[in-house]
Amino acid sequence: MTEQEVRNCVNSGTINAFLDTLNKTESWRALLGKLEPDRRMKDIEIILRVLALVDDCKNYKKPMKDFISAYMEKHVNISKEEQEKLGTFFKATTDMIKSQVGSSAFRLSGGRVNVAVLDSVMTAVATIGPSKIKDFKNRLENLKTNGSYSDYVSKSTTDDDAVKGRIKMSIETFIHKA
Repeated sequence: MTEQEVRNCVNSGTINAFLDTLNKTESWRALLGKLEPDRRMKDIEIILRVLALVDDCKNYKKPMKDFISAYMEKHVNISKEEQEKLGTFFKATTDMIKSQVGSSAFRLSGGRVNVAVLDSVMTAVATIGPSKIKDFKNRLENLKTNGSYSDYVSKSTTDDDAVKGRIKMSIETFIHKA
């Protein structure tokens, strides 16, 4: 059993169906490059990771699995209002990233989806607001080729400094400067 499969059993509430719904978002599936949801729930775990980081990245402490589990436990019976709010931000974020960059957004040099790139970019876009980011594609490419960022997304990726560092760099990269 994967961590997420266990989480899903232990935290049975409205959050389960909500995560399932988010996981079927067309732009999300396109960004992952997979039409069908992962049967071992790896994609749902990534969504939960993003939601947890958007909610409270400043207080992130490793291990990531405990951070994610605590978020799911806290939101096990997530309200309709909160589902609508998070669903709207999730769709707006994934729609913008898909339309401006496509399925290469979270990949480094054409490889597989890099979850550290994904969590930092999604968190930054959601924090700033997709409509407030200008020249996203070029800014993302510059970010992905930055040496410090590369270290944050390839070495000890769940260490406190790496998580907070890559999210901070992502936000600073995407904030509109006149």
